[in-house]
Amino acid sequence: MVYEKKIIIPMVLLVILAIVVGGGYGLFRRYYSLLKVQPQEKPVATEQQEEETESSTASSQEGIRNILLLGIDSRNQDVMTRTDTMMIATINENTKTITLTSLMRDIYIPIPGYGSTRLNAATVYGGPDLLIQTIEENFDIAIDNYILTDFFEFKEIVDHYGGVDLEVSAAEIESLNNSIIEYNRITGESTYADVMDPSQAGYVHMNGKQALAYARIRYVGNADFERTERQRIVMTKLIEKSRNMGVGELENLVREVLPRLTTDITEGEMLSLLWNSFTQYKNYELQNHRIPEDGTWQSVMIDGMSVLEINFEENKQNFFSKVYAGQ
Repeated sequence: MVYEKKIIIPMVLLVILAIVVGGGYGLFRRYYSLLKVQPQEKPVATEQQEEETESSTASSQEGIRNILLLGIDSRNQDVMTRTDTMMIATINENTKTITLTSLMRDIYIPIPGYGSTRLNAATVYGGPDLLIQTIEENFDIAIDNYILTDFFEFKEIVDHYGGVDLEVSAAEIESLNNSIIEYNRITGESTYADVMDPSQAGYVHMNGKQALAYARIRYVGNADFERTERQRIVMTKLIEKSRNMGVGELENLVREVLPRLTTDITEGEMLSLLWNSFTQYKNYELQNHRIPEDGTWQSVMIDGMSVLEINFEENKQNFFSKVYAGQ
């Protein structure tokens, strides 16, 4: 159903990062085989792409790992559609931070070999590999790995966590209620099941369905910009909760989530990440970032599309300053 493809914000792909940050070395080794491991396969290059690749200056720095987190709006990960969610999770051992950087899907950007269009179209043309190439060439950000999901079970995952505590306004409650009612209609649940009262505005506890609807809000505040911010807020909450989960709880979470993820992270790399989580990462500061930043973009119409025309150099500098240098 079209609606079902829209209602599940696939940001639960970050649960795998939550497990890394939260710990569970032996646990993950046991369940690594549940992952769909798919090494990066570069798209067949045209002469233009080869020239662009040669001129690419994507840089990597010692002590920094960038993992591209992707969510597609399809039930079949073998059929690539536009990416609904794109985040870069940067683990910076130098500044002792973990940063979640949202990439706005409407960024108008040159895609190697295909001309300029919205950023989220790259996966349609060439899967995660072409999207990675697009990001590296335009932002000079070296992407080490990716994690992809078309996971439609976010509600159950949040419920498994015991829900999340979020600050919400009356306007946001009214908007998320519309999503909840439509969700209930599609799933055959009682029309007003889990609907919230706007008078509850403030810091509230949300179950999976409510948190899902909260993450979908797009027309309260600054449209898709605040929607990506809400996604980062929810995922930060899940990462924080994972740090306090016991081994048994983590085991149940891993068993539920891993089969629904596709990644190019090898077992050795993942085990290294897990080991470092015990000694370093679980105590790192969590922070958020967004591309483009305020004041570095404008909304324009190009070829009948409403897109974001951004200042690439300024956003590149801002990313390196905040995420890499921690300033």
